[in-house]
Amino acid sequence: MRTTFFIALLFACAPALIAQAPDASCCQMRIESDAASAGLLKFTITNLKQPLVVVIVNAFETGVQIKRNDGAPVDQTEHGRKMTGAERGGSRDAIMLKTKESYSESLDLRQLFELKSGSYTAQLSRDVVILGARVPLRATVQVKVP
Repeated sequence: MRTTFFIALLFACAPALIAQAPDASCCQMRIESDAASAGLLKFTITNLKQPLVVVIVNAFETGVQIKRNDGAPVDQTEHGRKMTGAERGGSRDAIMLKTKESYSESLDLRQLFELKSGSYTAQLSRDVVILGARVPLRATVQVKVP
């Protein structure tokens, strides 16, 4: 019985094992900065060409780096430190994107970082899953805080 299960599992995974690992060109990640609400970002992940892309939806799945224009990092708020230090547990939802479908999410940088008046560079990173392999996506945007 176990042998049969193992063989079935092997055949199910064979396309992923044989195929070349997908790269980030399969998807696009765009970030829009909301000028009316300084520090609020909306990012969108679009499946450009894969039959199916999985986006894991969990607060811990998005990596965020913020730097001032002089290149200095920005301190995190207490909430931001808790989010960074927390384990990746809890419930996770998965969004399945067919070719040309998109998923959008908002992120308030003011909850995560101590933003003062000035200009910043924000880099977001998020992995998607294609054929069982994690594919990293990255995007950068300029953020102005009045």
